Amino acid sequence: MISPVGSALGHYTHTVELANVLSDIPEQSWETSLEKVSDLKSNITAITTVRISNEDLFDGYDVPQFTDKKDYWLYKWSLKRFFGCFHINPTRIKFFLHKVLCSFSNNAAPFADRFDIETIARINYTSSVSAFLSKLDRLFFSLEFLYEKNIEFKQCCPKKEQSAREFLLDFEIVVGDIKEASKIADIPMISQIDVIYQLFVVLPSHIRNAVCIPHKNPEHLDIFEFRSPIERAWNNTFASAVVPSAPVRTDPGLRFS
Repeated sequence: MISPVGSALGHYTHTVELANVLSDIPEQSWETSLEKVSDLKSNITAITTVRISNEDLFDGYDVPQFTDKKDYWLYKWSLKRFFGCFHINPTRIKFFLHKVLCSFSNNAAPFADRFDIETIARINYTSSVSAFLSKLDRLFFSLEFLYEKNIEFKQCCPKKEQSAREFLLDFEIVVGDIKEASKIADIPMISQIDVIYQLFVVLPSHIRNAVCIPHKNPEHLDIFEFRSPIERAWNNTFASAVVPSAPVRTDPGLRFS
């Protein structure tokens, strides 16, 4: 609610009058008084603002839906982003996680019973989320899945009429997938050198040369450092010329029987 003083501020046009209303010295300048009026209005607005916690905004319908166990990987990434939107009070963690389980439906529904929220819930939100995701991995992750992600990584190459940015985004996604899958399987992750090597293998030779020649040891750079030079070289290339230039190398560290 605006105070009587606040409501009267707009009716004063004389410097001394306005200074008196503000309980300041009569010699105070008009500009200084206006600044104080502005501050008063800001404070009044802040007082009347109602703060809503993110817990109050949470709705069960906002949770990513898990409708098919075959979609476990995509569901997990959606769920991780969803979890990142909240910081739940410890007293409401169990309620929150039970709400998440309501997103399990169709052939994924029976697996909701495998989550013991009393055991998964921890003393804080971050560790509770981590325990929930770990349980999800234990139920649905397999080495066959890791093998599939490795194949996707090896087969990711530029497609005809695909832009450089589109290809690089696809490549970074499969790199992220193989790293995450390796972490879950508790095996060594693919090295940065092997990631860059694979990128060079699938790039057309003239683009690879344009990117590599300026660098003494390009394989030691991060993939993000190649984005701009690859895009510049790519844009000078006719789309039909975008084809792999060399066979894909098999990484011994990523072989599966």
